[in-house]
Amino acid sequence: MTKQEANWSPYDNNGGSCVAIAGADYCVITADTRYEDVHRLQYPHSRLLQNLPIVSFNVETIIASY
Repeated sequence: MTKQEANWSPYDNNGGSCVAIAGADYCVITADTRYEDVHRLQYPHSRLLQNLPIVSFNVETIIASY
């Protein structure tokens, strides 16, 4: 196996940042994913609890599975 093959990964990290701010009755989550491999962004999301959405960013394999 060559070094190039050994370093293969399904993840594409283009950098970016995220921040979450929470208070007594709110939570704001924002992110800049810098995701450049696709023209239309799709973010998988689901609900853990009634008022708690879960959103994941910047993982091409997860986006492709939806």
